[in-house]
Amino acid sequence: MQPILMLAIVGVAAVAIGTGFLNNNIELWIQEFGVGSGDIETPVEHVTVDFNIDQRVVTPATIPPTFKNVIDRCEFTLTEVVGDPLVANPQSKMTCKITGHNANWQSNGEIIAEGTICASSFGIGTHPIPLGVNQCGTNLGPTTVLVRDAGDVIVVVQANTYSAGEHPCPVGQSLSDPNDPESCVMDT
Repeated sequence: MQPILMLAIVGVAAVAIGTGFLNNNIELWIQEFGVGSGDIETPVEHVTVDFNIDQRVVTPATIPPTFKNVIDRCEFTLTEVVGDPLVANPQSKMTCKITGHNANWQSNGEIIAEGTICASSFGIGTHPIPLGVNQCGTNLGPTTVLVRDAGDVIVVVQANTYSAGEHPCPVGQSLSDPNDPESCVMDT
C-alpha cells in the first residue's frame, strides 16, 4: 500500500509542477510593415505589458465580505525611448485597450476599458497607464474591469516623431538634403 501512496504523491507533484503558474506579464514583439518599396518604422520594437490586479470589496456588509478581482491599470515596460523630449507638440502617446470576450473565451474586439498617457517622450522603464484616464483629453470610461471579463489587450504606441531611417526629423520637419541626415528644416 505504501508504494501506491508514494506513486500518487509523485503523480500529484508532477501535475502541479507541469501546470505552471498564473502570470499577468505579456511580451509583445512588434512586426514592421512596408508600403511600396519602403518600410514604415515603428516607434518601438518591444513592449512588455503587465496588469495591476486589485481586490475590491463588493459587499462590505456581509460576513465575510465579498471581493472581486479587477484590473485598474496597465503597465508598459519599454526597452527603448519613444518620442523626442525636445518636441513638445504633438505629444507621444501610449494607450492600453482591454477588449471583452465571447462565451467561448475568444476576444470579441469590443473595447471595455482603456487608458492613455501623454508626454513628449517615454524613457526606458515601466510606465503605468490607469484605466478610464486620458491624459491627452477627455476621460475614457470605466476605471476598472473585472479580470473575468477581459479577453485581450490592444497596445498603441505613438511617437511624436517619425523616422525615415536612423535619423528622425520631428513632425512638421523634413530633410532639406536627403544625403545629410542632420538637415531637418520646417515644412512650408
